[in-house]
Amino acid sequence: MQLFNSIAGSVFFLSILFQASGVFGHTTGLPKNTPDSYYQRTEPDGASGVVNHFAIAHGCNGKPVIASSMLFPNGRDMVIEDQDGRMVDPAELFNELEPLNNLIMGAKPAQAAEWKKIEIIRTATREYSNHGLHTEDVRAFHYSGGNLPDYMVGLLPWRASFAAIRDDSCVREIQVRIPIVNYCERNPRSPDRLDAWIGRTTGLFNDPELVSVGFWPIITIVNTDFDASSCGEGIVYKVSPTDEDIDSLLPIPSFNP
Repeated sequence: MQLFNSIAGSVFFLSILFQASGVFGHTTGLPKNTPDSYYQRTEPDGASGVVNHFAIAHGCNGKPVIASSMLFPNGRDMVIEDQDGRMVDPAELFNELEPLNNLIMGAKPAQAAEWKKIEIIRTATREYSNHGLHTEDVRAFHYSGGNLPDYMVGLLPWRASFAAIRDDSCVREIQVRIPIVNYCERNPRSPDRLDAWIGRTTGLFNDPELVSVGFWPIITIVNTDFDASSCGEGIVYKVSPTDEDIDSLLPIPSFNP
């Protein structure tokens, strides 16, 4: 794992309210304000250099957020299920993508003056092509040294490219689940120390009072060539990082879950 430090340098915190996927107040991807997808964040397959935002809607029971981390499911291993809840081998999903594609590629956080430090964490990934062949990529962002009051919304901008689904594929969409943790205290015994927006508990994030079991921050990659006349309702893949990746790459040092 390599850590790259960046000093943040422009303001991206706005005092706004938003809704995403019908749930108010969760930390998730900022939805697009378009008539057909207002309540969800979607990206067309093959989109390149797209700017997204993570939105922190509140602190931990009134306490300010002082650190935040998020993890992309683009490693060598991942947890995949389809629309029926069937567990899927990664080879099945990647056979539906154009060659040398990964789900999220070349993620870069924007500078943000409200955070004293932004750490960019890279690890090994599946081989992919994005301005050359690569076998490692950005897996996580760690923001620390901040102080986001509970009465304000924080926006964390980032840019990435998204997988291209094969033109003849019956995959309708790929839901990319991105776990996010907001830290409010360093005291591991405090019930208000963090909010973990992770859809399941793990060995490290094991407190169901702090983990949003059943809810994931999601960005959906949409197949722009999907043909319902030949595919019917189509296939939906739901992809999340492994528990091992969540427990090793999502925690920020000195902010123990």
